[in-house]
This record gives sequence, C-alpha cells and structure tokens, in this order.
Amino acid sequence: MITGLIALLLVIATPTSLLSAEFLDVTYHQCQDAKTCEFRVLEAHPIFGENVIVRITGINVPLMSGKCSLEHTLAVKAKNILHEILNKAHTIDLIDAKRGNFFRYSARIRVDGTDVGQMLIDRKLAVSVETMPKSGIWCPSQHPHNEKRL
Repeated sequence: MITGLIALLLVIATPTSLLSAEFLDVTYHQCQDAKTCEFRVLEAHPIFGENVIVRITGINVPLMSGKCSLEHTLAVKAKNILHEILNKAHTIDLIDAKRGNFFRYSARIRVDGTDVGQMLIDRKLAVSVETMPKSGIWCPSQHPHNEKRL
C-alpha cells in the first residue's frame, strides 16, 4: 500500500516532460471521438492500468458537440475512419506518450509505421495544431441562420 502511494506521488510530482515514453504494439479497444481512444498497454505503469485513454497530439479534430451540423457530421466521419484505421492495423505504437490531464496519456499514434494524425489531416478530417486554431474552422459561418445552407 505504501509503495503504491509513493509511486502515485512520484507520478503526480514528476513533470510531464520527464514521463515521455514509447509503447509499441498496443491493442486498440475503442474511440470516444476522433482524438481520444482506449488502448491496452501492457507496459503502462500500474497506476494507469493496462487499459489507458490516449489523446492524439498535434491535431485538432471536429467536435461531436460542434457549432454546426457540418462539424458534427465531420466528427462522426472522423471517428468512424479512425476506428477503421485502428481496427485494421497490424501494429499500433504510441510515440512520445506523456501523462496528460486526468491521468490520460497524450501521444502520437503510429499505425503500421504511419502517423494517424497525418492520415486524418490528409483526409481533411483534422488540422495540425501548428497551423490552425482549435475551434471555428469546421463551420462556414458561426451564425445559426446560415447553417441551413450546408
């Protein structure tokens, strides 16, 4: 019990940048959206458990609770495509995995050697965080009366 408590305190007190890791050949379970998925990671610290939630770093995706119907439609499509990509993968690697909020990991996800974030960007279902803002990019207009034109 005390050993587990000490380990928990070390994980909480350690800066995120020092906890970077690679988890190779993980097992995909499910995605909550086009950026957040659950994987079985046998090498994860016991505090996180074997099944961990991972948010893909480096991209922004349309949100299910988006500002317009187009954003919601794109969010569903992105989630379904991500599920398909991960479900068909031979190997899934979590690269540069770091502890994020709520004990989730954030990481780049590589499928059969290809970056998943870039795959979504190439399909116009995500944007790089370096080139685009977080919100307001999926809807042609933020005005509700213009949504009917989509």
